[in-house]
Amino acid sequence: MEPVGGWTIDTVLTHVVALLNAYDEKNNARFESMQQSTNQSLRSAEQAVLKAETAAERRFESVNEFRNTLSDQQRNLMPRSEVAVVAGALTDKIAGLEAALSAKVNALEKQFDALQAERRGIQGGWGYAVGIVGFVLAIGSLIIVGLKFLQQTP
Repeated sequence: MEPVGGWTIDTVLTHVVALLNAYDEKNNARFESMQQSTNQSLRSAEQAVLKAETAAERRFESVNEFRNTLSDQQRNLMPRSEVAVVAGALTDKIAGLEAALSAKVNALEKQFDALQAERRGIQGGWGYAVGIVGFVLAIGSLIIVGLKFLQQTP
């Protein structure tokens, strides 16, 4: 083989192989760099997915708690019709108690009026008694004065 322009085929092949190896190394380095970048992106995406799953689980837990709260309320709270029945019964009981209490208050007022009338009668009786005693004493003293006056006159 004859050299062409000072190049032999072996040297050209060696240079071509060297160039191909250099391109191969560059491509391998680029590929590794791209693979590292892709792996890093995949790791980041995986972490983001894990965070999203955790957030979704928390959200579903709070939704389940809310559902449980609603079912507890539905089980424990009385329906409006039952409340109306209970309120009506209580209103009737209160009305009955008011009537009974009113009757007792009226009876106590009558008894109080009777006691006051009796007290006034007793006070009036004492007034008459004192008046009568005063009148008797006055007449008695007039009689005594009259007797003394008659004894002194001859």
